Amino acid sequence: MCNLLFARSDEITSDVRRYTEHEALVSRTLSIVSSSLSLISGLISLYFFWRLSRNRKLIFRHQLILFLVSYDFIKALFLLMYPARVIARSSVYYDVPFCKVVGFFTAMSIEGSDLAIVSFAVHVALLIYRPNVKVNTGSATEGGLYPYRNYVYIVSIVIPILLASLAFASPISYTPLTNWCYLSTEAVWCRLALSWVPRYIIIVAIFVIYGCVYRHVTKQYSVVARRLRGGKKGERLWKRSLKMLTFYFIFQCGIG
Repeated sequence: MCNLLFARSDEITSDVRRYTEHEALVSRTLSIVSSSLSLISGLISLYFFWRLSRNRKLIFRHQLILFLVSYDFIKALFLLMYPARVIARSSVYYDVPFCKVVGFFTAMSIEGSDLAIVSFAVHVALLIYRPNVKVNTGSATEGGLYPYRNYVYIVSIVIPILLASLAFASPISYTPLTNWCYLSTEAVWCRLALSWVPRYIIIVAIFVIYGCVYRHVTKQYSVVARRLRGGKKGERLWKRSLKMLTFYFIFQCGIG
């Protein structure tokens, strides 16, 4: 039993031992500052959404962005809470139950943000590829994922909670990592199955979706442009590549 407790204590302090006390303090302070800025940005965004909803009903893409802002707000809140408490009282770093709670909500919000981003990408793709498939909502005409909005809402809430909860299948689950609590580096399968693999799948899916959208839009644009120019060839490859990079950048800034 003593050996087990010693191993557990050694595991908890394994990450923080890589730094000096000053380096750990600087890291936690930076985490508090960046999280505070994220919280302020989130509050400003929520305020504008509230003002927008007073004037007219939020359309579905606004709701998807609101999901993203809400999850990012939760993530910033817990990324601020943990290092702030550790700085105020160093013994909190060894409070494993508190760390597990913080780790759960951190993981849940990260997965929720990723799902909101990929849902927005799918919504945009459906609007481009199926522009005629729309539903009259009374105040507006919606397309894309709107007909499946109830499924999107359920998936956006259930999947992040489920993935964050599956970490408790491992005895290690969430552990202190200097300035935040997250999946233990010792449980490789947890990190792969619940964090990195879904994240890379989402990244690849986003690039594929926006790549297809860009190709479809530029193809339609080229057809119209050739007609206007009397059948001349389109733009050079480097110009099209530059436009594609600009397209990716605008969309990622718009949803991230």
